[in-house]
Amino acid sequence: MKTKILSALKTKYQHFGLSNEAVDRIASALEKTVTAESDIEGAVADAKAMELIAKELQKSADAERRLRSDLQKSFDEYKEKNPTGVEPPKPQAYDELKSIILAMKKQNDELQARLDARDATAKDTQFRTAVRTALESDKKDNKALIGYIMDTFKYSDSDTEQTLIERYKGVYDEKYKQFYGDGVVPSASGVFPQRTTTDEHEFDGAIARLREKGILPDKKQ
Repeated sequence: MKTKILSALKTKYQHFGLSNEAVDRIASALEKTVTAESDIEGAVADAKAMELIAKELQKSADAERRLRSDLQKSFDEYKEKNPTGVEPPKPQAYDELKSIILAMKKQNDELQARLDARDATAKDTQFRTAVRTALESDKKDNKALIGYIMDTFKYSDSDTEQTLIERYKGVYDEKYKQFYGDGVVPSASGVFPQRTTTDEHEFDGAIARLREKGILPDKKQ
């Protein structure tokens, strides 16, 4: 199993420039939780794999910084012992180190972008799930209204699950009253009746998207 995990890691992350030793350590860690070959693709792309890669890249970056510090220290000591104003030629390691550092920075930036995207997706899913669960547990389970809320779902950096739940309960009640008035509560699979107001243009796009997704039926001719 480890051999197949190694192969998957090298294929997916070859542009990261990880050493063979680093990839081997990551594969050994993933092997502990992967029990079937069908799970390999998901395992090498999940959050745990990304965190292991981030740690290995950090180790490499730390090693390169230590090497750079040692080279600079040696260079400074030479200058102190030879204060003639003539600097010795820098060793080839400086040019190699510069290339390595630039490559590491690019890899770290790419990894950070992936981690940020993963976190954003996880946060969006968490918030949407919390709002939907709260609405349905409060008997606010009309399919069309929940579909509208999910289609127009937005939040800011300062929002929490609780603020979003309170906000979208209010949105549900507001749109329910607009579309259904004070009549009998429709079933969970109910759809929007014919609209009677035209002053909120943002609904047109949302309703069209819901129809495209099959949540609402096509408009009757």
